[in-house]
Amino acid sequence: MVKTRVKGYRDAAGREERAANQGGTAKQSSPLNHRGGDFFHVPPHFELEVIPLKKFGVNDLREMFLSFFETKGHLRLPSFSLIPQNDASLLLINSGMAPMKPYFTGEQEPPRHRVCTCQKCIRTGDIENIGKTARHGTYFEMLGNFSFGDYFKRDAIHWAWEFLTSPEWVGLDPNRLYPSVFAGNETEG
Repeated sequence: MVKTRVKGYRDAAGREERAANQGGTAKQSSPLNHRGGDFFHVPPHFELEVIPLKKFGVNDLREMFLSFFETKGHLRLPSFSLIPQNDASLLLINSGMAPMKPYFTGEQEPPRHRVCTCQKCIRTGDIENIGKTARHGTYFEMLGNFSFGDYFKRDAIHWAWEFLTSPEWVGLDPNRLYPSVFAGNETEG
């Protein structure tokens, strides 16, 4: 079995077809499995184009994210202390933007109008669930790109898409990504 990303395949007459399932494990005799999404069926007369997916470790992804935003004019800041400085509203830093509050509120001038960080964070709101489930943790690093009066959602969304889909960076197949937009609600607009 080969982990694959399938661009498409050609039928016996050489016509290009899109793959029915854009990923999974290629197995010539496997039935199409809609529930697990692990397999797709490839008829015997089709030639399958297999493209190996890139594999990245956590350190690779962290460095790639920070480097990408440096190319967009962001200043890479080191992680701030886990103990908040001059902020009585928090016991511990629990998000990537928490140390940036003085910049967002205008209390301090940011070192640059565009910054990116990998902020160490601790969350304790559901600490009683730690160790009981695989999805609860207390310590993590949060990657972030921040603008202080320079750009807004349009650029942030464009750059996120570029980072995820560009072959120079993460290189995910854009045909396998499904962005969604919250259009608001009737009472709040």
